[in-house]
Amino acid sequence: MMKPMVALNCMSLLLIIGATSVLTAQWSQIPGTEGERDAVVAADGQYLYAGTYLGSLRRTADSGRTWTYANTDLPDSSIFVTMYGEPGLLLLGTGKGVFRSTDHGEHWQSVADSITKRRIVHQFYRLGRFVFVASDSGLARSTDFGASWARLTIPLSAPEGVFCVAGHGDYLLVGVDGDGIFKSIDSGAIWGLVNLRHGGDLVTSICTGDGFWLAHGGSDILLYRSVDSGASWVNMNRSLSGLISEISVLHSIDPNYAVAGSDVGVILSQDNGATWKRVNDGLPNSGHIAVLDVCIVTNEMLIATNGAGCFRRPLSELITPPSGVDDATTGAAATHLGQSIPNPTSGEVMIPYSLAAGGHVSITLYNSLLQQVATVVDAEEPSGPHTARLDASALPPGAYYCRLHAGSVNLTKQMIIVR
Repeated sequence: MMKPMVALNCMSLLLIIGATSVLTAQWSQIPGTEGERDAVVAADGQYLYAGTYLGSLRRTADSGRTWTYANTDLPDSSIFVTMYGEPGLLLLGTGKGVFRSTDHGEHWQSVADSITKRRIVHQFYRLGRFVFVASDSGLARSTDFGASWARLTIPLSAPEGVFCVAGHGDYLLVGVDGDGIFKSIDSGAIWGLVNLRHGGDLVTSICTGDGFWLAHGGSDILLYRSVDSGASWVNMNRSLSGLISEISVLHSIDPNYAVAGSDVGVILSQDNGATWKRVNDGLPNSGHIAVLDVCIVTNEMLIATNGAGCFRRPLSELITPPSGVDDATTGAAATHLGQSIPNPTSGEVMIPYSLAAGGHVSITLYNSLLQQVATVVDAEEPSGPHTARLDASALPPGAYYCRLHAGSVNLTKQMIIVR
């Protein structure tokens, strides 16, 4: 069987890479990466990082005009995944375990030695106060952003080969070699098996959105899709036939939008993963180049490619910006979601909204990674004006999306939390 491409992930806050970024109507090359075989692209608000399977890690503070190496204290090993939780603090997944930096990559320290040392790290994922790492030696969890780790036991599976980890609401999802997907609703203490088909499932990448889960199933099954929290799955091979032949990474970019890096560029879904299209404008060779990593920052998508370097593109070209513009038409004239008050905030906020007709309404808060962090409203309500309240004092600083769903109407506003 063909070896699946490694699932990658980049977690990021809503921070702007730099005011010098030029937004064009297509993918634009990040200077200094031309011809590079980049496996990883990441950003922490001060620096943009690019890493390769050959072990090279570089950073730039001026949008690519000048680059410096950030390999001090790193092993001679492939670099697979990066993430960060706050400016200056990074976690790096390599072919020889997990490494951590608290100074923008100036220096690195090996962590999780007893769990992942000298083993391939596939993915990091943050869910609330926990950070998870999936590697060839299993699944581990940290409560101090990677300074220390504890192994988690997943039943009914070998401890080897956890390829990916993701979350949706209260669910934590992991893809296990040969066993499909396991899910937990208590951050990894108790697990249940999610079957994609009749056993032998190899899942290398998972992403979730507003009512949908997507799972990359290895070389023979391009994509599975579920709209009922994993109770049933649809094989999406037929819908992707002739479009791509392999997926490397899945990523949610909006509660209803998903993107995949593939062997022939970038494909995008605007309808919860039901249909897909290529979005390769500006990529070399008409996009016939493998995209290995996808990173989302404030107003841009960044990608790393195998042989052409890194590129950026405005999110506004790919999705309806979640800036308060109504993203539904039926009933939108009377159904309204107001801006949270105050905005920015560091504590309690009021969220005004009005309903054209009575019925069920939900207001959900998503963080910059499109992870659901709070349910503000979930109730039957009459028509007319309403006000919801949210205590945001425990949420990390950053930009969030407040999304209202009522009938056929979906509306979104941005909320900024500061400290």
